[in-house]
Amino acid sequence: MLMNVLILIITFVFAAEGLCNFPCRRQEVEKYIKINDPGKNAIIQFNCKHPTLAISQGTGKTRECFERNGPFIVQRSGFRRFRCLKEMAIDLSGQNVVLYKKPFRSYLHTPSLCEVCGAQDCWSLAMFAAQGVSRQTAMKVNVPPIGCNVPKNCPIKNPYKDVPCTGCEPTEGDGLCCRGCQKNGNNYFG
Repeated sequence: MLMNVLILIITFVFAAEGLCNFPCRRQEVEKYIKINDPGKNAIIQFNCKHPTLAISQGTGKTRECFERNGPFIVQRSGFRRFRCLKEMAIDLSGQNVVLYKKPFRSYLHTPSLCEVCGAQDCWSLAMFAAQGVSRQTAMKVNVPPIGCNVPKNCPIKNPYKDVPCTGCEPTEGDGLCCRGCQKNGNNYFG
């Protein structure tokens, strides 16, 4: 019994270490306000000490960066809920974030990136601005079309709607060697 518990703990620790990190600009800017959802003013916080997590300040809900492939991020909420995000690399400063997202879906097993990011669900637009950037300025961002909507090497389900990625799309770094994280070694979620 003790051996089974020990194996479970070791498996959990190493599985947690395998999670992806959010891009450096998200970690370094730290707080974003969702600007295309009027009235909610949702604030999402990222942090260098917890680079795999995004926390909604209003609800306290935590979302994990579970897997990344090019511009696609599989995000987990809770134990079995996953969704796909496609980050559009448009703002090198990180002050504005444009991404396409799919709704969260529940899975009975841990899904693959292709299961979550395959083209079975519709994409919606999400726009965020760093805290302190005015809504009027942020709304002037030129929103690009989604372009490819299926990660490289994932199967095409609908040849009329699915556009596979080539792997050459612009992406952000893996979030492991962030400059701001190295100089702000003591920032924690507040």
